[in-house]
Amino acid sequence: MDNILLYLLKVTAGTALFYLTYLVFYRKETFYLRNRIILIFSIILPVIIPLLKIPVTVIQTVTAETSNAIAISW
Repeated sequence: MDNILLYLLKVTAGTALFYLTYLVFYRKETFYLRNRIILIFSIILPVIIPLLKIPVTVIQTVTAETSNAIAISW
């Protein structure tokens, strides 16, 4: 149940972000075909993007611990 709610939250946030971008940049454009394409993609892309899995590799470095012992040489 939590996965569905998280997915719907991501889709809603993506749709809102794309729509706000449309309102800011393309609202007053007179190229209606471009506006339709942008609005269709603003509905389709937020549905697809959360489904993509992006592999992330983490490289961990191992550091040698320093010793606090006093070295005595005879």
